[in-house]
Amino acid sequence: MLSILSRINAFTVWISKKLLIFFLATNIIIIFWAVLCRYVLNLGQLWVEEVAIAFMVWSVFLGCNLAINENAHIKLDIILKKIPSNYKKWVMIVIYIGMLFFLAILLKYGLELVYILRMSRSPALRFKMYWLVSSIPIGFGLSFLQVIELLILEIKGIDSEIWISKRNID
Repeated sequence: MLSILSRINAFTVWISKKLLIFFLATNIIIIFWAVLCRYVLNLGQLWVEEVAIAFMVWSVFLGCNLAINENAHIKLDIILKKIPSNYKKWVMIVIYIGMLFFLAILLKYGLELVYILRMSRSPALRFKMYWLVSSIPIGFGLSFLQVIELLILEIKGIDSEIWISKRNID
């Protein structure tokens, strides 16, 4: 089960990185275009704000998946340094279970938000709002899978940093 979950997570991290690069690079280009149009050409671009917000929202929630994969999420380093080494494993297990609980709540409410906004449309471009807010359950769902893998690694006593660095596709 761990190897299947690891392959799924490696693939989602690879996809997330590619999408994140696309969203952030495109955001830079369209915001530059909007500034150029507004201050040089005296033209307003109504669509730029919606696209920039949508890409930034997707970037944030896909970035959660990458942060957990890179072990860059907020940890309790100060507490972990003060705990005797024989208890660290159990503290990390409790932390990962807490993260799973928190991510499950966010995933549940993210799905409810997608359902509530399923018929809403954006003001300028008229795209369905569920495309924007679906980033919430997708991002937290991918993060949930990452934390499950970290929890299993911790229970088995496998160093997660070494495991994840070996499995990532670049």
